[in-house]
Amino acid sequence: MDVKVCPHCNINMELKNAPFIYKGTSLGDYEAYVCPNCGRAFFTEESYKTITKYIVKRKN
Repeated sequence: MDVKVCPHCNINMELKNAPFIYKGTSLGDYEAYVCPNCGRAFFTEESYKTITKYIVKRKN
């Protein structure tokens, strides 16, 4: 999903790296669209695939 406008602030988002926190633990920085106003991050599809693989591997 390519998010280009923040659904909360209705302003253009920036594509950059953002931290992904899972259960209080940082899993690193991943590419995301980040709102410069509210700071919400919407991770790219490729980032989600990488994050999901890491979480599944960690659970096993």
